[in-house]
Amino acid sequence: MKISEFWKRTFTGAAFVVAVLLAVYFQQSYYTLSALLAVVAIIGMSEFYKMAYAKSEPSRNNIYAIVCGCVLYLSVVLFAFTNINIGFAIYALMVMGLFVAELFRVSAKPIESLAISLLGNVYVALPLGLMSQISTENIFWTFALFVLLWTFDTGAYLTGRTFGKHKMFERISPKKTWEGEIGGILLAMVAAAIFSYFAKEEPVYVWLLYSVLIAVFGTFGDLIESMFKREAGFKDSGNLLPGHGGILDRFDSLLFAAPVALIFLEIIEIL
Repeated sequence: MKISEFWKRTFTGAAFVVAVLLAVYFQQSYYTLSALLAVVAIIGMSEFYKMAYAKSEPSRNNIYAIVCGCVLYLSVVLFAFTNINIGFAIYALMVMGLFVAELFRVSAKPIESLAISLLGNVYVALPLGLMSQISTENIFWTFALFVLLWTFDTGAYLTGRTFGKHKMFERISPKKTWEGEIGGILLAMVAAAIFSYFAKEEPVYVWLLYSVLIAVFGTFGDLIESMFKREAGFKDSGNLLPGHGGILDRFDSLLFAAPVALIFLEIIEIL
C-alpha cells in the first residue's frame, strides 16, 4: 500500500469512527444515530441494487424499492420510539405497489425483480432500523456494540496476518482465516470484560457472550456481503469512503450483528 493510500485510509477510518461515536453519544437528545442510519440505509440499498443488477438488466423500480426500504426503516424507528405500528401497514401497501408495477413492466423475470427489491429492504433497511431500536433502550450497549465490532475486526486482521494459515471460506473471502477469527473473538472478549467493569448491573459472562455473538454474526455479515460482491464482480460495494470502499463495506457486519444483539438484550431484560 502506498503511503498516501495508507494515510487516506487512516483519515477516512478515523473520521468514520468519530462520526459514529458522536451520533451514538447524542442519540437520546437529538436522534443523531437514527438520522445517520437513515442515510446509511439509503446509500446502502443503492449500492446493493447496483451489485444485484450488475450482470443483468437494471430494474426501473430501484428508486421505488429504496423508498419502500426507507418507509420500512422509519416504521421500525417509529415503533421503537412511540409504539405506533401504522408505518408497517403503509410499508405493506407500498410493497403491493412493487407487485402491481411488475404488471406494467416488460420484463422476462418479474419474480427475480421482486425478490431483489424485497431483499434489499430486508438485508439493509430492516437491520439498521433494529439498530436504531437498540439505541432507544440502552445507549451504553449501543456504544459497546460498535466498539466490539471494531475490536473484533482489528483483532481478526492482526491475528490473521500474523498467524493465519487455515482459510474459512476461501471461495468467498480468501484472506479470512480461522486463526484470525479466533484472535478477533478473543480481543473482543477482552474489550467486553472491560465494559463489564463499568456496567456492573450485568455479570461479566453476559458481556463475554454478547461479544462472541456480535463477533460470530458480524463475520457472517461480512462474508455475506463478500459473497454478493463476488457474484457481481465488485471489489468494493462503492467508492464513497476513500480507502474503505462503500457504505456496505463498513456496515456489513452490523447488518447481521444488530438483530442478534437486540434479541440478546431483550432476553437478558426478561431474565
